[in-house]
Amino acid sequence: MQVRHPLYNQVFEQQPDGLVRVEDLDAGTIGYFDRRGHHIRGDLTWADPQLIDWVGGRPLPVAKQA
Repeated sequence: MQVRHPLYNQVFEQQPDGLVRVEDLDAGTIGYFDRRGHHIRGDLTWADPQLIDWVGGRPLPVAKQA
């Protein structure tokens, strides 16, 4: 899944390892974040934590069987 931020010129993309890759297209920087928005690595150290969480895939609760 890849999403472009509606206000900032940033692209958010979920990675196979569960991290979210954020690329700032204006600055040419990239950062990797966990789904809670904590910076893991890269030159980009801040991005919208709500969009990171949304792209990162918050686990859904298990449905009860009737």
